[in-house]
Amino acid sequence: MEMDAQHLQFEDEFFDRVIGSLILSVVAKADQAIHEMIRVKKRHSGFLIFDKFAPKSGHLSFKKRLIRPLISMLDTDTGLIFEKTIDPYLDSVRIVRDEPLFFMVCIKK
Repeated sequence: MEMDAQHLQFEDEFFDRVIGSLILSVVAKADQAIHEMIRVKKRHSGFLIFDKFAPKSGHLSFKKRLIRPLISMLDTDTGLIFEKTIDPYLDSVRIVRDEPLFFMVCIKK
């Protein structure tokens, strides 16, 4: 199904789990997309968010500041700060784990 992540066409509490993979940095209103993820997941279930977020401090490296305008022409924002985006929803979500995964390689033996 194809639809706008900011206006999902599902009933409230429709899914057991919701996964947002590289979606928040490409929508116009990331907070609205999070609102929709919370709305469509079942109560007491979880959701995962994987995306390109800026550091908590909001400070981007010189390289990232330099390429951010170019990347934004591809309709993506590498300056999105997760903490600021999720903050309005902290009364209805619990962050279990928040860690950078950029270029992380997981090897399972």
